[in-house]
Amino acid sequence: EIHRIIPSNKDEEQFFDLSGRRLFVMGRERGSIAEVWSHPTRIFKNMRTGLKVGDSAWHWLDELNPTITVRPESLTRRYECEGAIIEEVLFAALTLPAGTLHYDIDSRQPVQIVVAAQTDLRRMWPLSEKATGSLRFAWDQGLHCAIVADSTGTNTAVLGSSCPPMEHVVGQFADIEFKDDQIIGVSTDHIQVCSALRV
Repeated sequence: EIHRIIPSNKDEEQFFDLSGRRLFVMGRERGSIAEVWSHPTRIFKNMRTGLKVGDSAWHWLDELNPTITVRPESLTRRYECEGAIIEEVLFAALTLPAGTLHYDIDSRQPVQIVVAAQTDLRRMWPLSEKATGSLRFAWDQGLHCAIVADSTGTNTAVLGSSCPPMEHVVGQFADIEFKDDQIIGVSTDHIQVCSALRV
């Protein structure tokens, strides 16, 4: 394994990728996931995680400087923020089209986490970005997840949590923002869905 402290200069951070046999995850080491593919379909893009320690403001992890550990099967990022230590472990399943973000938290104050991702179910080049057609989306209360599918139901993306979230949004959004400490979706005309959940 390799341990490294990420420099404060974003231009110096490294690209990473993780893969199983049916899933490919790529991004920058600082704290975001650029794209997740289950070939030939892009499942997620622009996946970000934010955290709030106690009554502090929200912090996006890609704005912090983690210590990282790179292993063949996983990427671990360790953040220190507002007196809390948050360890994020990311890996792709070996044989399933699935990946996991796991968080370990050491804090004297409560810590909230929000994970947000955009889904367009784009097919690989040389197909047009419009080849997917329309998208359907819903929240499954029993599974604690947002589900996005193409019009045929052939391609599906699921963003969920192992515990019931305090709050969630899913819709035709470009991104999310916080207003009065609530998650608000930012509307878009693009054929994409943004999902977010807060635990």
